[in-house]
Amino acid sequence: LSTDQARAVAASFATYFDLVNLAEVNQRVHMLRQREDERYPQPINESSGEAIAILKSRGVTPKQMAALLESLSIELVLTAHPTEVSRRTLIHKHNRVATLLAGSDRPDLTVPERSELHAALRREILSAWVTDEVRHQRLTPIDEVKGGLIVFEQSLWTALPRFLRSVDRALNRATGRPLPLDASPVRFGSWIGGDRDGNPNVTPDVTRRGTLLAGWVAADLYLKEVVALRDELSMTEATPALRERVGDVREPYRELLRQVRTQLTSTRTWIEERLETGIGIRESGFEERPDLVLTRAQLLEPLQLCYSSLVNTGNALIASGRLTDVLRRVATFGVTLATLDIRQASDRHSEALDAITGALGLGSYAEWDEAKRVEF
Repeated sequence: LSTDQARAVAASFATYFDLVNLAEVNQRVHMLRQREDERYPQPINESSGEAIAILKSRGVTPKQMAALLESLSIELVLTAHPTEVSRRTLIHKHNRVATLLAGSDRPDLTVPERSELHAALRREILSAWVTDEVRHQRLTPIDEVKGGLIVFEQSLWTALPRFLRSVDRALNRATGRPLPLDASPVRFGSWIGGDRDGNPNVTPDVTRRGTLLAGWVAADLYLKEVVALRDELSMTEATPALRERVGDVREPYRELLRQVRTQLTSTRTWIEERLETGIGIRESGFEERPDLVLTRAQLLEPLQLCYSSLVNTGNALIASGRLTDVLRRVATFGVTLATLDIRQASDRHSEALDAITGALGLGSYAEWDEAKRVEF
């Protein structure tokens, strides 16, 4: 084959396998949904419901099971992959294809609707085909940070509350006790932007910027949820505690969430200024400020106030919807989505300790044997 022919064939296979993978994932989801429907009320294999049912069959008491789940701590860590070549543009296109494939499973689609869905699929596939799939610039550590944040934006943000709802249902069915709102059996960590073990490109400045970017994405995601909550929580009845906070207004929940919306908007702007100008980027910058949302507690407090007020005014069903999902996200993601692990080559630590022992007049840490280092 000529170079141009080889390029076309390679691109064809790359696109083909992308589409096959999307179709396979859609089929697996379709089969899992079908299996869950057929087995109900029995849980499907390898689900949280089956795990809880097994524990119950082995004599674990409801109290023990609840304590076990409440203390469970699983941390999933994202790592950087400098060889990742998929462009954000193509990732977005593939996600739209996946959404259209899922929509095609609807049994009630009319012939015109299905025809339009197929046309939309063709448009997305053609758009991906004529899009340059190759990066023409080497990935920077900040690019890697942005790539990791896509996983939160497009997958984990939605998947996490769905998963915890399934755990909550299974726990309630087996023990009669719900999963506490502040329980976070799954949390997320990241090495991206903090793994400088042998990578000279991951500087302290990259780490600071990566942390700020994560904070911006978190504020943006929470802002969308708070805007949606304001639309939902239009009721006028509230507890004295909430009334005391917002004053004599007709729609107390909306007023309190308006304040949160303003804080989140200001937080995004504050982060953008530091990313653009670098002013304050060498400061921690995450001290508690009343006009910004920079700590988990700041975001949690008004949402918990809304939740308590709804429950105590007979609106627990409303509280168990979007508000519960947001509270669980706060418990899991905090205001930075993940904890950032800082990894450093051991010789850098040795150099730092050598400087310390030298300044203290204790000799050279670098020249000590292992026993003396341990003793020190």
